[in-house]
Amino acid sequence: MDAAYLFTLCGPHPVCVWLHTDKDPPDDLWQRAMVETEAALRRATELGGEVKALVVTDGGAPRLRQRRRLTEIYDYRPYQLSIVTTALPNPVKRGLAAAMRWFNPALCMFQPEEMPAALEHLGLTAHWPELERVLAELQSKLPRVQALELAVRAMS
Repeated sequence: MDAAYLFTLCGPHPVCVWLHTDKDPPDDLWQRAMVETEAALRRATELGGEVKALVVTDGGAPRLRQRRRLTEIYDYRPYQLSIVTTALPNPVKRGLAAAMRWFNPALCMFQPEEMPAALEHLGLTAHWPELERVLAELQSKLPRVQALELAVRAMS
């Protein structure tokens, strides 16, 4: 497995936490995540919050069809998304991020050393202990993700 995700609740906000290696997520995992995202959107409405997303990746990212499905689920509305990645120096990955920002201007990209700013962008700085626990659980299922190690170090 090269990607994993979990939803957690931070106050009234369901938060989808993704951890990726340098490989893109497989379609079956993405489809399950989209079903859960739709449920989280309904739950957020009930709680008076909004769904937020934190992605920590060594470069793996959703493919075009996967990104299109996510955009449709959010009905083309922006949603708070922080992507923490070691892949920012890669011009192809930067281009992918720029394309994603066309449909979601609330998306921000960060180097792992900028994890505090990524959490601040989401308004989730106070929830770092819960998010760190979720990320550790995800890491236990995947090969080593360097971006996570660097991000955790930045939070120390």
